[in-house]
Amino acid sequence: DYYTFSKVLNHRTLAGGKIEVDILWDNGETSWEPLAMMRKDDPVTLAGYAKEKKLTDQRGWKWARRIAKNEKKFVRLLKLMKATKKHNNTTKYKFGVKVPRTGDVKGAMKLDQENGNKLWFEAQTLEANTLIDLDVFEMMPQDFDLNGYQYVPLIYAWDVKFDGRRRARLVANGKVTVGPPEAEIWSGVVSTDSVRLAMFLGMLNGQKILAADISSAYLMANTKEKMYTRLGPEFGKYAGKLAIIRKALYGLIGSCAQFHRHLCEELSRLGFVPSKADQDLWMRKSGDCYEYVAKYIDDLLIISKDPMAILDKMKKPNGPYEFKGVGSPKYYLGGDVKITYQGDSITGLSLTAETYIKRICEKIEGLMNWKLKSFMNPMDPNYHAETDDSDFLEGEEIPLYRMMVGSLNWLVTLGRYDIHYVVSTLARHMMIPRKGHMHTMKRVFGYLKGNYKFAIHYDIKQPDFSMHKIEKYDWFPLYGNVTEEVPFGMPEPLGKEVVTSGFFDSSHASCLVTRRSTTCVLLFVNGTPIRWYSKRQNTVETSTYGSETVAGRIAVDLAVELRYNLMMLGTPIKGATILFGDNKSMVTNASMPHSTLKKRHSANNYHRVREAVASHTVAIVHCDTKYNLADMGTKALPGPTHQFLLKNQSFPPVSTAGECKQDKIETSYGDAKLVLSVMSRLDEDVIHAFGEESFRVSMGKFYSDLSNSSGDVEQAKYD
Repeated sequence: DYYTFSKVLNHRTLAGGKIEVDILWDNGETSWEPLAMMRKDDPVTLAGYAKEKKLTDQRGWKWARRIAKNEKKFVRLLKLMKATKKHNNTTKYKFGVKVPRTGDVKGAMKLDQENGNKLWFEAQTLEANTLIDLDVFEMMPQDFDLNGYQYVPLIYAWDVKFDGRRRARLVANGKVTVGPPEAEIWSGVVSTDSVRLAMFLGMLNGQKILAADISSAYLMANTKEKMYTRLGPEFGKYAGKLAIIRKALYGLIGSCAQFHRHLCEELSRLGFVPSKADQDLWMRKSGDCYEYVAKYIDDLLIISKDPMAILDKMKKPNGPYEFKGVGSPKYYLGGDVKITYQGDSITGLSLTAETYIKRICEKIEGLMNWKLKSFMNPMDPNYHAETDDSDFLEGEEIPLYRMMVGSLNWLVTLGRYDIHYVVSTLARHMMIPRKGHMHTMKRVFGYLKGNYKFAIHYDIKQPDFSMHKIEKYDWFPLYGNVTEEVPFGMPEPLGKEVVTSGFFDSSHASCLVTRRSTTCVLLFVNGTPIRWYSKRQNTVETSTYGSETVAGRIAVDLAVELRYNLMMLGTPIKGATILFGDNKSMVTNASMPHSTLKKRHSANNYHRVREAVASHTVAIVHCDTKYNLADMGTKALPGPTHQFLLKNQSFPPVSTAGECKQDKIETSYGDAKLVLSVMSRLDEDVIHAFGEESFRVSMGKFYSDLSNSSGDVEQAKYD
C-alpha cells in the first residue's frame, strides 16, 4: 500500500526562502509539507500545479519547466501518474474479504454497514486501545512548547488474517516528515546464508530450532523523533486531542532502528553477543557448543538445546516482550522448513520453496494468461539472450518482466541455485527486455512448476575424501611459512568438527557479445550445500585456462569467507577446503609448486590460488565434468544432464580419476539376474528390497514373462 495525495491546494514561501505546499491527502487530511520533499515523491503533479499557477519562472519552481515544456510528454506523464494512483487504490480482496484502502476509515465503516457487522470498527477500536495501553501517546498540555516538533498524520492500514479476523494497524505517515540522519535509521537483518549455517550447526550439535514473532514489536521501544499528532474519534475520551508520540510507532522513519537497538540491548542482557560472521546472528557459549539467535526485524530464530528457556527470559514478566507464532518453524523468510525430531534431536531438516513457487506460478498464470508447461531444464541450451533480436516488450509487460526477475532472484536466495544461471542472464536485460526474453521467462516458470519439490536436504555426515590422493609439496621456497590467517577475536572452537568442500567451474566466452565467461561456485559444509555463486566474469579471458583460473580464484575467496564465518561462529574446521574443478591444466598449475605459469596476465589469480593451497586453506582436486555440480550454474544444460545433476545434490563421492564412486547391488532368481548401479549412495529401502524373497520371485517372473512374450532373451536382459 502507498500513502498518496489527491491535490496540491496552495503554496507559501517562508522566511529564509523555504517553500511549502498545502497537500490534500487521500484520507481527507491536509498538511503543509516541504516542496523539496514532495517533489521527490511526485514531481509530475507538482509540475502540473506550477504550470497551472504560472510559477515555472519563479525561484524554487524553475525545475518544473523541464517536465512541463514538452506538452505531449507532460500529458502522458500526468495520465501515467493518475493511472498509477488509480492502480494503487483499486479494490483489494484477501481470503474472500473486501479490504479497505489504506487510510480510508470511512470506507471501512461503509463496509461494516454493507456487511451488517462492526468487524472493521472493532478492529480499529482494539488498535486504539492497545496503543493507549502501551503508552504510545502522551496527551499534550495546553502550554506545551512545540518548537522543534513536527506534525504527522496517522493512517490506518487494514488487513484480514487467514482465519477471517480483521486487523487495523495505525501507522504514522512518516513520508511527510523530515527524519533523523541516515546513520540513525540504519538497522540490519540476518542474511539467509547465516540462517542456513546456523540451522546446520544446530542439527550438527543436537540442538532444537524454535521460531517466534514479537507482538507489537516497534512499540516496545521509545522514539527519538519529535512528533505530535491529533487522535481520531476511535480514541474515545481522547478523541480530537493533540498527543506527543513517545513510542516507535510504525511508519516513523526511525522506528525500525529504535526497535533494533531495543532488541540488541535485550539479547545483550541475556549474555548474547553479535557474531562477527553476521551482526544479526547473536551467540553465547552453552556447555560444549554455542547457541544462536537470528533476528530478522521482529522474527526470531532460536537455536539451542533449550530454546524455550531463552524465550521465557525475554517474555513478560521476565522480559519486555510478548510472542506469537511460537514453535518449530514451518515457513521462514518466504521458504518452507521441514524439521523432524527423534526425541530432542533433529533427524531430518530440509529447506524448500514449494509454497512460494506455487503462489508465484499461479499469480503469473493469471497475470499473463499463460498455461505453464513443465520442462526438464529452465533454458534452451541453444538460446542466447544477449543475441536475441525479437521485438521489445511494451507497456505493462516491462514492469511484469521486472517483477518476475525479482521473484526468481528471491527463489535463488531461498535455495533454488539450479536456476541461478538463467536468472542472472535474464536479469541483465531488465531495462530493455524483448519478447524472446519473456518467452524464456515463461519456460523458467514452467520448469519451476514441474520441479517445485527440489530441496536442500541437510546432511551432517562428513564426506569421505580418503579416496583422493592429495600430494603434499614443499611450498616454502615460493611462499615462505605461509599459514591460514586466524581472524582476530575468534571465539573458542566448540562442538563437532565440520568438513568444507565445493565445486567450481566456468564456461569460457559464453557471452557471444562480450565474450566474457561465466563462473559458478557451490560450497558445502559436510554434505549440505550452504553457499552458491553464479556470475559473468569481469574480464575477457583468451583461453579456457584463463577463465578457469579466474573461477578458481573466486572459489578460493568464497571458501575463505565460509571458513571465516564458521570460525567466527565458534565451529572447529577439519582440514583444508576441498575444491573440485574439471580443468586439468588449472588443477595441475594450482596444486604443484613446479608447475609454471605461461599466461602472465593471469598471475594475480594464479598466485592467489596457489598461496591458499600452500597455506593448507584449500586443496584443488580434479573431477570429471559430468559430475561437476557447478556446471549447471555456468551454462544452460540439456534436459537429461540438468536433471542428473539436480537429483544428485548430496555431496557425490568423486574419485581422483574423475569418476563417481558407484554403489552397486545385485540379486538373482533362476536365470534372472538384476544388477543396480548408481552414481550416488544407495537408499537403504532399495538395499532392503533386494534382499526380500518376494522381490526376487517377482523379478524372476517378470524376466520369464518378458522373455516368452518377446522371444528375444537379449532384449529381455536389456529391458
